[in-house]
Amino acid sequence: PPFFVPRGGSASATVYINSPIPEDGNLPPSVDAGGPYEAEVGASTLLDGATASDPDGFIDSWNWYVYPSPPGSLALSNTSQPEFTTTQNGVFTATVIVYDNQGAWDWDTALITAFAADLTTPINEGSNASVSVDFYNPGGTLDVSIDWGDGSALEVITGAIFPVPPKTHLYPQDGDYDVTVCVAGTTIDGDVDVCDTQTLTVDNVLPNVDAGIDRSLQTGGFLVQTRMGFTDPGDDDPWVATVDWGDGSAVETLPPIDPDAKLIPMPEPGHQYPNPGLYTVTICVQDDHFPPDEGCDDFTVNVSNNVPPVANAGGPYSPEEGEEIPLDGSGSTDTPPGTVQQWAWSTEPGATLTNDDTESPT
Repeated sequence: PPFFVPRGGSASATVYINSPIPEDGNLPPSVDAGGPYEAEVGASTLLDGATASDPDGFIDSWNWYVYPSPPGSLALSNTSQPEFTTTQNGVFTATVIVYDNQGAWDWDTALITAFAADLTTPINEGSNASVSVDFYNPGGTLDVSIDWGDGSALEVITGAIFPVPPKTHLYPQDGDYDVTVCVAGTTIDGDVDVCDTQTLTVDNVLPNVDAGIDRSLQTGGFLVQTRMGFTDPGDDDPWVATVDWGDGSAVETLPPIDPDAKLIPMPEPGHQYPNPGLYTVTICVQDDHFPPDEGCDDFTVNVSNNVPPVANAGGPYSPEEGEEIPLDGSGSTDTPPGTVQQWAWSTEPGATLTNDDTESPT
């Protein structure tokens, strides 16, 4: 194999030359280095030359060597079963030489491969997985390829410089994905072609439901809640919304959801409450996961003989992008002798409100 000497340093090497059977008739031993072996960075891998034998004597000594070193190293290298460790992924060659009790010897080699990408798992749907790759390159050109396991195009890093910075990939849907990372090319030690496949688990995320504000309703009136919506980082269409009116009636499936707007529609003309009381209305949204996962939110409905106020948001308003304008809810009224006691303003994403609990927010 190649022999490296540090710049400005010195080293020595022993060259072994096969010799014929000695004239005294002693037969040489035989040894098998075992393998090929698969190793993990930072963990010990047992090499096994214990099957070595001698036809007319016994094995007197073992001598193990590993290349390249570093990053590879051996413990108990003068035994039949040394321990290999490495601080970096790579392809290594282990060589064992055995001597019998009369000085005859034999040798063998075994391949050791240590390769595992650093994959972040599990992750939530709608987020990025990350893969980091490190590999010992004694000199040459190595390429890295990543198959993300979701049908997307193979990602290739040509002429990789190790460690390769983390590569990320978006997974919009939950599930298990087999991510395969390969390192291939030619180095001064020969060809390299190794792969590592790991299972990435992408967990489902429950829909985050906003059921809206608490409501007041006159006895016998019909409840129609507006501006109910939800978010879901996963591509989990179709979503199905249900409502429990809180009055002992059956849970009801709401009209179909627009997957782009993610607004929860109410049935027309709404739900009637014939009796006064305080009711908790629960809105749930199920995603396409099987079995379905659902997120829920609730609001209260205060049903009484009191006539509810009438909201008036003013407008219409025509602001320019980036412009700050006042809104006016002073036109809201309540049947005398009642008065409007509370305001709760909301707006669509992309706009913001200040003082949204006052008559005139901005």
